[in-house]
Amino acid sequence: MPVVIPDDHGILRFHWLASGDFEEMIFTLGVEREGSATAGAIALAGRTAWVGANAMSTIFSEYTFVRTTCTLRVGGDLTVGESLQNSVGTASSGNPLPSNCAFLVKKETGFSSRKLRGRFFMPPFNIGEGDVDHNGVIAGASVTAVQTRLTAFLTALLADSSVERAVVLHGDATDPTTVAGLVLQPKIATQRNRMRK
Repeated sequence: MPVVIPDDHGILRFHWLASGDFEEMIFTLGVEREGSATAGAIALAGRTAWVGANAMSTIFSEYTFVRTTCTLRVGGDLTVGESLQNSVGTASSGNPLPSNCAFLVKKETGFSSRKLRGRFFMPPFNIGEGDVDHNGVIAGASVTAVQTRLTAFLTALLADSSVERAVVLHGDATDPTTVAGLVLQPKIATQRNRMRK
């Protein structure tokens, strides 16, 4: 279901490519702008916060962080901003996971209602087959490392002068819900349409 973007809110998108696959992998986070920040400023804030928390030296060489984009509603109109990155990871992976595997990250809001919570699927760009057991459980050390980076990313994003808060946007007129934290789930997720349709 498409989400409703209220005035002064937007969708921040993180674009990735895996080697040999020309279809981008994208995960999103809703935001509320601070002051008169533009879509371009928010896209830059997202990219800067992500790279600051996740140096490309921690990302496998099979993955490229392409860019961030932001679709922002201002005065009833949608504007789009972009911040290019196009950096290839420099970490050696050995055996990366198949492209239909993903990290599942919950957007914690403090509400139990499914409607008021959110999640996104993030490429597993820094864990390999040896970090996941036969039941799909991610090694504890890997969970801790990724969680640390997610927390650092959200902290840096919210410290930027263009972002008031991170939010979950809804498919109706419900006010956006504040995201208090990003929490990595300890079991790998799958997306069938990444491998076949």
